[in-house]
Amino acid sequence: MKIVHAASERAPRARLALPRDATFWMACALALALTLQFTLVVHRSINWDEFWFYSQVEDLARGRLAWPLQTLHTRVFAWILDVPGTNIDRIVAARIVMFCCELLTSTIIFFLAGRFTDRKAGLLCALCYVSTGFVFQHGYEFRTDPITAALLMSALWLVMMAPARWTTAALIGLIVATAAMFTIKIVLYAPAFAGAVWLHWRRDDRSRDYLLKIGASGIVAILAFAALYYLHSRGIVADDKTGARSILGNAGGVMFSTLLYYWIFALKELLISPVQSLLVLATPVILWRSDRHFDEKLCLTGLWLPITTLLFYHNTAPYYYAFMLAPVMVAASVAIAATAARFGPTIVTAFLAFGALVIWAGEPPSPIDKQRTLLRAAETMFPTPVAYFDFCALLGSFPKANIFMTPWGIGIYKAGGSPSVRETLASRMVPLIVADDPMYTRALETNAAAPEFLPGDLAAMRASYVHFWGPYWLAGKNIPAGQQPVTVDLLVPGPYTLRSAAATIDGVRYRPGDIVTLQRGRHVIADHPGAIRLIWGRRIVMPALSAPTEPYFTEF
Repeated sequence: MKIVHAASERAPRARLALPRDATFWMACALALALTLQFTLVVHRSINWDEFWFYSQVEDLARGRLAWPLQTLHTRVFAWILDVPGTNIDRIVAARIVMFCCELLTSTIIFFLAGRFTDRKAGLLCALCYVSTGFVFQHGYEFRTDPITAALLMSALWLVMMAPARWTTAALIGLIVATAAMFTIKIVLYAPAFAGAVWLHWRRDDRSRDYLLKIGASGIVAILAFAALYYLHSRGIVADDKTGARSILGNAGGVMFSTLLYYWIFALKELLISPVQSLLVLATPVILWRSDRHFDEKLCLTGLWLPITTLLFYHNTAPYYYAFMLAPVMVAASVAIAATAARFGPTIVTAFLAFGALVIWAGEPPSPIDKQRTLLRAAETMFPTPVAYFDFCALLGSFPKANIFMTPWGIGIYKAGGSPSVRETLASRMVPLIVADDPMYTRALETNAAAPEFLPGDLAAMRASYVHFWGPYWLAGKNIPAGQQPVTVDLLVPGPYTLRSAAATIDGVRYRPGDIVTLQRGRHVIADHPGAIRLIWGRRIVMPALSAPTEPYFTEF
C-alpha cells in the first residue's frame, strides 16, 4: 500500500456555486469574444512584425535565409506561398492558423485552471485570457508567440495532468525542443515548469522515478533540438555579410535588459483591461492567504511569475502578452474563482465580455486596403523584385537590404552590428527605399534630424534617392537648370532613365526617355537646357493607382 504524505494530499478546491444558466452565459461570452476577435484576423491591418516573419518565409523559399535559429516557422508556413492573392492574403491565412493556436492555448487554460478550481471557473479563466486587451488584439498575429504559447502550454498540461510515463516524458521533451526552435524566449516559462514539476513530484511521494523521467525529458529536448536544428539548417547558407551572426549574438545579449523599450504598453494594458489586470495583480495576495497546501501555492506562484518578465525582458510589445499571460491566467484562477464567488459569475462574465466588445468597437479604421495597394503598386513597378531599404520588410518577396529597424534593431545597426547603408550600397545594388515609417519620412522628405540613422547614411540616402510614388523612393538625381557641367556621385549602379530634357552624360548625348547604364561613382552631366531627372530603371511606369497616405499600419 502506498503511503500518501501530507504534502501530497490535494487541497480542497475553491468551487463556484453557479446558477444553472451561468455556465451557458459564460460559454456565450467566450464565443462572442472569439467571434469578434476573428473579424480582426481578417480585417485588421498587417502588423510590421508580421511582414518581417512573412519575409523570412519568402527568404527560405528563395535561398536568402541567413540563419537557422528561431526560423522554424519558415518551414511550417512554407505552404502559404501557394495561397492565391497578395502577401496580405497569405499572412491572413497564417493568422487563421495562429488563431487556432490561441484556441488550443485557451482550451488548456480551461483544463489547467479547472484543476486548481473547477471547470466552470476554468471557463471563466479562458474568457479572461481571450478578452484581455492585447491578447484580443494580437493573439492571432503571424508571429512565433501564439504557436510557442500553444506548444509550451501543451507541455505544461502533460507535466501536470498526464501520468508520468516514459512516453509522456519523451513527448514533453519533443514539444519543448520544437518550441525552442521557434524562439529562445521559452526560458521565460521556466518558473511555470519548475512549479508544475515540484507539485507533481511532491504528490508522487517524492518519487525518484519521476525525477528520472523529468531528466529524460530534458535529454530528449536537447537531442530533439539538435536534430531539428540540423534538419532545418540543411540548405540554409549562413551569410555573415548580412550581420546575421552579430544579430543573433546581440539578441541573446539584450534579451534580459534594463532597456525596457515597451514599458508604456504595460500601462496601456492596465487601462484597457482593468478587470483582468486587477485579477492578475491580486493573485499572489489571494493565493498566499488561502488555505491551499504549500506545494500548490508554490506551483501557482511559478505559473504566475512570467508576469514579472515585464520588469526585465526587453521585448514586451503588445503581441508578447498572448505568450506571457497563458500560464499567468491559470495561476489567476484562484483570484477569478474568489471574485466570481463574491460578486457572482454573471457579473464577472459581463465585465469581461463588455471589455472585449469595447476594444473591438474602438478599433480605428483598418489601413489593410492601403497595404494591398502598396503591394500591388510594387509588383507593377518591379515585375522582377529588387533590393530595398525599409523599416519592416513590407515587400516580403523582395530582398530586404537592411536590418529590421525596431528599437532593438536600430541599436544593433548604430553599434556596428549590422552593415550601414553606405556599406551595403558599396557592395550591392539597392535601387529602392520604401518610406513605410516616420523615420524614413523624416530622413527623405525633410531636413529634420533623423536620429535612427548614422549621419553618413542619412546623407547618402538624401543624396541618392528621389521620390517616385507614394512611399517609394528610387535611386536617382534631380538636377536643376543652372551652372553646368555638374558632377554627380552615384552610389547605386544600373540602368537610368533620363527624363524632362536632353543632356550629355559622360560625353554622350541622350534624349528624354533614353536609357543610360551608369556605374557606381562620379559622372559628369552637361548641356541640359532645363532641369532634368535621372531615375533608376528602364522607363518604370508610375502606378495608375492613387497613392495611399499614412498611416499604413494600425498602431499598438
